[in-house]
Amino acid sequence: MKYVLVTLLLLTTFISCEEIESYTFASLSWGSAKEEVKKCLNEKGYTLDQELSDIIQIDNSICFDGKVVGEEAHILVIFNSNNKLVKCFVVLYPGNNEEIETYESVRDILTSKYGNPKNKFKSFEYPYEEGDGYEEQAIELGKAHYITIWSTAKDNSMLGIEISKDLNIQISYEGSGWETESEKIKTKQAEDL
Repeated sequence: MKYVLVTLLLLTTFISCEEIESYTFASLSWGSAKEEVKKCLNEKGYTLDQELSDIIQIDNSICFDGKVVGEEAHILVIFNSNNKLVKCFVVLYPGNNEEIETYESVRDILTSKYGNPKNKFKSFEYPYEEGDGYEEQAIELGKAHYITIWSTAKDNSMLGIEISKDLNIQISYEGSGWETESEKIKTKQAEDL
């Protein structure tokens, strides 16, 4: 009997410690070609938003509209100079006073899919505190922060979710090529200064 319990305990530990291969939005693979990403997102019901794509000042990016977990959403998809997928940025627009509930619900969905996060961060600055009824106001003023981050060493991808000061839920999926592309974007934007 002890042998069975020890075996079950070890098996449970092994399964729970198994590392996620990669964090991806809508089952898109990192390094996918732009046309492949467009086709996949269209098939999943997301609509290309050319107007928003033109407004976003990031070269080699496209935007989509749709619903994610029942919430209106914009999806910004960023590609490297070889037109390969490196980042998906999803913004959800929950109703008034539903921001924290939506954040926690989405965080729970991501946790059930990807396992426990690497970091979970919730903080309040004076005079605000959790449960005081002014959480949304504190977030808008930058006096409260809700952030959760997952990362994996298998492919260096990352996933993060937070409530922005605009009270949107922002979900960021970053592939291993994002860091290099991010530096290129910052350098290009700094050229205008």
